[in-house]
Amino acid sequence: MEVSHYKISNIDVNSGKVEFYDTLTKKGAFVLASDLYQQDRMDLFSEADQRIIAFYAGRQDTMFGKQRLVEQFKPKTTRQSSLIILVALYAVIFFVSNLTGSTLINLGSIGGVLIIAPAAIFVYSLTFLVDSLLTEIYGFSIVRRVYTTVALMSLFALLCLYGLSKLPAHDGGNYISELLFIKGDILRTFIISFVSFLVAEYINTSIISRLKYYSRKKYGFEEAKERKRIIARFLIATSIGTMIDSLIFCFGVFLFVVPIQTILIVVMTQYVIKLSYDIVVCTFSSKLAMYIKRLEKTDIVELPSNKITNIVGFKIDSDRCVNAFSEQIST
Repeated sequence: MEVSHYKISNIDVNSGKVEFYDTLTKKGAFVLASDLYQQDRMDLFSEADQRIIAFYAGRQDTMFGKQRLVEQFKPKTTRQSSLIILVALYAVIFFVSNLTGSTLINLGSIGGVLIIAPAAIFVYSLTFLVDSLLTEIYGFSIVRRVYTTVALMSLFALLCLYGLSKLPAHDGGNYISELLFIKGDILRTFIISFVSFLVAEYINTSIISRLKYYSRKKYGFEEAKERKRIIARFLIATSIGTMIDSLIFCFGVFLFVVPIQTILIVVMTQYVIKLSYDIVVCTFSSKLAMYIKRLEKTDIVELPSNKITNIVGFKIDSDRCVNAFSEQIST
């Protein structure tokens, strides 16, 4: 026989509070559904009342002025293989770029003007592609965790290399020290790259997140137009982020090393190559973003906070996030 001597008498749909009373003692209480849901006395309600409490316990206001499940921020499945692959690729690209960033290569000339660019540019350009994909799918807070972790792990790898470079070599010459810290000047490259990376990636992810938020707020999800909007977000964010990254990196690494005119050529060459990468692959990357969203049932819409402390860090601002995944998203 079912024991259910607690009974709901009223629900405040705005606050999510449930008013109930004990049919035996006639004593009542007014409690948040989310708090009541965690208590053992849930078993004393009827099954119908338990479902009502569970429903209101899982609802709260969102930045869209609608309702969402508290757990909806999390992917609806535990499958996150795409995230792992993208983060690993992100880390490899960033570290390889640091190793090769101080080497200038000759790309020929146009109209008598010598075209020069850092060797790392052909690899580093992919960071904005990966960064854009991560932001579009998983949101600003997750990507902020990712690039903070990648930067710190790269710093750890650099410290490991520096420690190894100080070990006495068997033949009298430590090639780690010679190739990386003397000829390669990796320390200066890493410091400048670290700064440009954090600034540019923050700007890139922030722009994509804000554009996505305001687009969804105004138009909602329109599958026929979503891929075009993803492409637009990627191009706008990359065009701004890559220019800032190029200016910080090139002037930081090559100032007082090569003439200013050469630095400006390097900046423009680097910017054109990075932007060209994104233009060429944006159609593919938009399709990939839609595919991963459906695969992992994840489409985080987030309005980034304006607090300076949110440039780096690990805290997820769940109050400004919502998983807006739609089963209608197609591959």
